[in-house]
Amino acid sequence: MNMAFCTIASANYLARVQVLEKSLVKFHPAAELHILLCESQDVCEKIAVKSRRKFLAPADVGCAKWLQMAFYYDITEYKTALKPFLLETLLQQGYEAVIYFDPDIEIYGNLGELSTILDTYHAVLTPHVCQPIPDDNKQPSMDACIRAGQFNLGFIGMSACPEIFTLLNWWQNVLVEKCLFSNAPTFFVDQFWAAAIPSLLEKTYILRDPAYNMAYWNIFQRKLESDGDKWITDSGELRFFHFSGLNRQDLTKISVHQDRASAPVGSDLYRLLYEYFEKINKQEWAVFSNYQYSFGFYYDGEPITNNERKTYLSMSSKEREDIGNPFNENSIPQNTIKLRCKKNLEMDNTASDLLPIFKARSKQFEKENHELLNSMSWKITAPLRRLYAWINLILKKS
Repeated sequence: MNMAFCTIASANYLARVQVLEKSLVKFHPAAELHILLCESQDVCEKIAVKSRRKFLAPADVGCAKWLQMAFYYDITEYKTALKPFLLETLLQQGYEAVIYFDPDIEIYGNLGELSTILDTYHAVLTPHVCQPIPDDNKQPSMDACIRAGQFNLGFIGMSACPEIFTLLNWWQNVLVEKCLFSNAPTFFVDQFWAAAIPSLLEKTYILRDPAYNMAYWNIFQRKLESDGDKWITDSGELRFFHFSGLNRQDLTKISVHQDRASAPVGSDLYRLLYEYFEKINKQEWAVFSNYQYSFGFYYDGEPITNNERKTYLSMSSKEREDIGNPFNENSIPQNTIKLRCKKNLEMDNTASDLLPIFKARSKQFEKENHELLNSMSWKITAPLRRLYAWINLILKKS
């Protein structure tokens, strides 16, 4: 099968991308990793020259609003929002299937089974967990996994067929403005929407094999042991590990996102984490690790705040079109967005100031209403009120 592999990263993650690419080629020498670099066009070109490597830029993946999205989304939202556009771009180039990996993944075994699966199925997904998680106030919790989307979109595979292009078109449309990261139980970037894929796509394969997409969210449910230069899981040789939230300050904690498992110094898991961390530091592309996100600033170098991003998102399409390029070197877009953001914050603060007053008045009203309903005069006049209601009903019918 003619299959493409791809990932999406900002400049500071390129050392991880290089680890991913080298590990992929180790098991699949003919494989090519397509890299969508989520940076401005000039930064993409500079890095391409320095690294002697070709990258895709946001403008290259068929997303008409890529520049607006770069402004109103933060870095995580932006990278995940472009995922279905990248997948379709590669499938449109004639590949029979495409596999996406997050940049913080390393391959540890042959991935031929994925090709076999996509010969029969249109999509392949991996669940966050395949067993229940105890309700014990630790993280990750079962409800956290559900809110984040039952499938981890650090990996997804798709084959070229009409059903997939229909699905990708829907996914692209919702992610243009609704690829949001929220701590509240609402959206969780692209994973929130991908939870619907098995319902929308009949031929979806759910890959539950513990050798695939091992990470902090399932490590406590799976076996991992070293056997020389191989890593062994419950089902055999490890295929790939996802180093999400790697805690550089304390590798024993596995990830900054969890407190359910640990990797004691000297354990097999600690060795895996340590070796990955060392590989990152030794990559040629580690020189880009300190690069600042090019869509994180206005043209004059002032950082873009999250409130300013979401203010721009809240504007109508017509208002955003009138502003034009929000990163433009003239100050009009910057001043317009900052002024609107200031007004929104003032309105929010006013509402916050009025809230205690509203609550106090509401409580007073409830008290007075309770006293009235329990007063003697209210009880004595009850028959008269019923008589009045009965007479009124008869008059309406007549």
